[in-house]
Amino acid sequence: IVAADGFFGLFRGFGAGLVVYGPFVGIYFTVYEQLKKQGVRLFGLPNVGPDPGSNLPLPYHLCSGATSGAVAAAITNPLDVIKTRLQVQVKSDPNSYRNSLDCFRRILKEEGVKALSAGLAARVMWIA
Repeated sequence: IVAADGFFGLFRGFGAGLVVYGPFVGIYFTVYEQLKKQGVRLFGLPNVGPDPGSNLPLPYHLCSGATSGAVAAAITNPLDVIKTRLQVQVKSDPNSYRNSLDCFRRILKEEGVKALSAGLAARVMWIA
């Protein structure tokens, strides 16, 4: 990588990675907290204290975490496709993407919207 793209080639896709990570974490914790609230109602636990969901059974927490991860992974998958393509491209290639927006537009134009769901099942299973 350093020979082909220089030192900063090591950081290719870093910005796009941050763009994926932010929404992923926001979605994950929002879904997780909602599932905990549902669990408190489901198990009839008292809704008092700073975290009433802390008394939920461990298997419920594990399933809630897996579900939250799966939802967040599915929603942010198009961003992950763009990030991955930016990271694996060779900058010296004349057909390389200029930036995230260029990558997004070219994927839609050349491959269609379905290409943004590439690797969805693998990503959801890996994260969940």
